[in-house]
Amino acid sequence: MTHLGKCPKCEKMLNSVRVEDVVGKVGSSSQTIKCASYSCPYCHTIISVDVDPYALVAEIVKKVKGK
Repeated sequence: MTHLGKCPKCEKMLNSVRVEDVVGKVGSSSQTIKCASYSCPYCHTIISVDVDPYALVAEIVKKVKGK
C-alpha cells in the first residue's frame, strides 16, 4: 500500500483520505460551485478543498450544449 503522506495535525501516515461533497461560495456573491473536501480519516482535519472535477466537467458540457 502506498502512503500519501502524513496528516498535518495528528501526524498519522495516510494511505487514504475522506472525500466529502461541500458547497463553495464564489467571493461575496450568492453564486456557488460544487466542491470536494479531503480530510484525515483518523482525526477528520480538512487537508484540502477543491472544485469537484466531475461537477466542473458537467457544467462545461451543459454550457457547450446550450450554445
